[in-house]
Amino acid sequence: MSATGEVTEVQVAPGHGLSPAYDAAAVECVRRLPRFMPGRREGKPVPMALTIPVNF
Repeated sequence: MSATGEVTEVQVAPGHGLSPAYDAAAVECVRRLPRFMPGRREGKPVPMALTIPVNF
């Protein structure tokens, strides 16, 4: 996630994929999520990593 809260750099965690089709569907769903409130460090927005589980 970027410092603006935008979802970026979406990928399936290594070793946790089901199949190329399911992985692509999960990535597309996560990419379409709305902006989040960005993480903050010392009161300033900063980029951060976030893991979102997707169950089929």
